[in-house]
Amino acid sequence: MLSDLNASDDMMDFMKARAYQTWMERKEAEQASFQRMERRLKEIDSELDATMEKYRQTKSEVVSQMLEQKADELAQERLRLTEKIGSKKDDTGIPSDEAFRTLFDSVQDVLKSPYETWKRGDTALKRTVTKLAFSGLVLYDRNNGFRTPNYSLPYQILHNVTEQRPVWWTQREQLRTLSRHDTPQVEHWHNLIAIMQEWRHALQEAKLAS
Repeated sequence: MLSDLNASDDMMDFMKARAYQTWMERKEAEQASFQRMERRLKEIDSELDATMEKYRQTKSEVVSQMLEQKADELAQERLRLTEKIGSKKDDTGIPSDEAFRTLFDSVQDVLKSPYETWKRGDTALKRTVTKLAFSGLVLYDRNNGFRTPNYSLPYQILHNVTEQRPVWWTQREQLRTLSRHDTPQVEHWHNLIAIMQEWRHALQEAKLAS
């Protein structure tokens, strides 16, 4: 069954280009979110300064209590926002395109031909590749042998792209027609990025176990 999963160089080039586009879209969205949070942080600081100034000037106990509550809420929002901003900062210093290349290269062999990777690996790697290739258990019937397996999303994407594009569709045409609405569905490409990150971690653990 693993030997049935093979991708041509052209299809791998297409998947890499389309996944890279999705990667950059995500990075742009993350950057926009980061900038919104930074703007909100500045707004909170201004609101806190104004609230504390009113607190110092008021002589009303009721108003003082209201201002204290507002200042406390702003301080808590500021703390949550600061933690989010800290978690989103990229401390590695690796540019987005280089980070993507490193990610894709780490899973490329398994994507292109999981059987070849399985064949060359030790027990830990064989077990890992088998888990990555299939979605769920591979069922065996005593009379009919192995049932048709459910392949994991990356192989489903490769299959769908192959089925939906004619043979004459060249790589140049592929890259020229990439869009946010390309098939398979856009969310599949976003899921693919997350799966590739999971695969890299699983493969690294398998190598450490060797």
